[in-house]
Amino acid sequence: MSGVYEGLPKSWTTSEIGEVAEYVQRGKSPKYAVQSDLPVINQKCVRWWGVDVEHLKYIHPDQIPSWDEVRYLRRGDILWNSTGTGTIGRACVYRGELKQAVVDSHVTIIRTNPEIADP
Repeated sequence: MSGVYEGLPKSWTTSEIGEVAEYVQRGKSPKYAVQSDLPVINQKCVRWWGVDVEHLKYIHPDQIPSWDEVRYLRRGDILWNSTGTGTIGRACVYRGELKQAVVDSHVTIIRTNPEIADP
């Protein structure tokens, strides 16, 4: 379904998200703790310039085993605020700001195919 869209540079084309992404998934709703080994990136963390770690929350330690490896963020993932008045649509590229992290249910992860260049 790729094509040329009027108004884009001639070298650009459009595509369906499934053509460029191997994983598109909203995060899960966690039970939060004051502190743990697994930070959660929420809507307040997603800024146009990157991840603002000042607003991190943390998953309760009892819940950490329920997060599958695919849900852990990887460098180059696109984080997109998929809900929220005033924050919906805000997005950034995750550049590995944290050793490990996941997102809550208000943030969608878009993980590009390996053929897409690493930011």
